[in-house]
Amino acid sequence: MGKKILLIIGGIILVIGVIILSYISFQYFGNKDAIVSTLEIVVDDQGNKVNLDKQVPTKDEETDDITPYTFSVKNSGSTDIKYELLIEDFVDDKNSTKKILSRKNLRYELSLNGKVVKKDNLSNVENNIIDVRTVPAKSRNRYELKVWITGKLDSSDWMDKYYNYNIAVNPITR
Repeated sequence: MGKKILLIIGGIILVIGVIILSYISFQYFGNKDAIVSTLEIVVDDQGNKVNLDKQVPTKDEETDDITPYTFSVKNSGSTDIKYELLIEDFVDDKNSTKKILSRKNLRYELSLNGKVVKKDNLSNVENNIIDVRTVPAKSRNRYELKVWITGKLDSSDWMDKYYNYNIAVNPITR
């Protein structure tokens, strides 16, 4: 009879220990915030490719004729999401005979929802981040990006060179 009571008490202590250990494990590992990215880039250019091959140096006042690269960042989730908008250099295998145009010879203008938010030299972009924003739940931020060559027409810094880029979105976790 004494062994039976000892086994019952030992079993109860074992079950309580497993429950306490499970609770502590859940508290430690289960409270990590899980953020599911619901951002996407939607390209609205409808076939209008940005081509800097045929551009010549342009003054800031003359950029109205430049066709912008139009895209949007869409949040299909139920919470606001903060993100970084990145511009990344892209090496085109078709232009293997040409050199890549340096960012010091390029300027850009970024418009958000119809308003210009940045206009600067592309060489001043740090870590490829051109914008940091929050997009509210179930909405989108509409962008237009213009990139143009700066410098003098008689300079050879830009001649027979090309520049291609990709746009990417990097969600920022809390």
